[in-house]
Amino acid sequence: CEAKTNAAFVEARARLRPESGATWIECAGAYALFDGVGSPLTQTFGLGLLSTPTDTDLDTIERFFEDRGAAIFHEVSPMAPAETLELLVARGYRPVELTSVMFRPIRIAESPASNGRVRARITSIDEVDLWSNTAAEGWREFGELSSFMRDIGRVSITSDGMTAFLAEIDGRPIGTGAVAIHDRVAILS
Repeated sequence: CEAKTNAAFVEARARLRPESGATWIECAGAYALFDGVGSPLTQTFGLGLLSTPTDTDLDTIERFFEDRGAAIFHEVSPMAPAETLELLVARGYRPVELTSVMFRPIRIAESPASNGRVRARITSIDEVDLWSNTAAEGWREFGELSSFMRDIGRVSITSDGMTAFLAEIDGRPIGTGAVAIHDRVAILS
C-alpha cells in the first residue's frame, strides 16, 4: 500500500513538474522511486517482501538511482527473508533503522455527535493551497521542514487514489489528513 501510494505521488510530481525527472520502476517486486535528489521518497519500498532480489535485480535498482545522481536507500521490512539481508550486507549496505508497520482491522463506527463547531470534510482539488498550507502550518516550529511539507502537500493532494480531508472549527482550517486505499489496505497520513 505504501509503495503504490508513493508511486502515485511520484507520478503526480512528474505531471506537476516534468523537469523534476520524477519516475519509478518495479523490480523484483520492489518499487524504486525517484522524487528528486534528497527526497525521502527517493528509495526502494518493499524490497524482498514479494520475491528475493538477485544481484542482477540490485544492479538494475542501483543503476536507476545512480543514473539520476541519487543516493541509494532501501526500505526493508524486518519480515523480509534473511537472504535479502545477506545480499544487501554482501554488497556493502548497512541497516540504519528497522521499520515495522502494525495494523489492526477496523470496523466502521457511527459518526460521533457533532457540536456544530468542528467539522471534517473531503477537500476539493481547487483547495490545494488551503490544504497544503494548513498541513505545513503544523510543522512551522521546524523551520525549513514547513516549506518541504507545503510542497509535499501540494503534490499529495493531486496524487491518484489519495483522498484529502480538512478539519475546521467555526469554518477555520485547523488540521489535515489523507487516506489512500490499495487492496483493502489503507495508509493514513
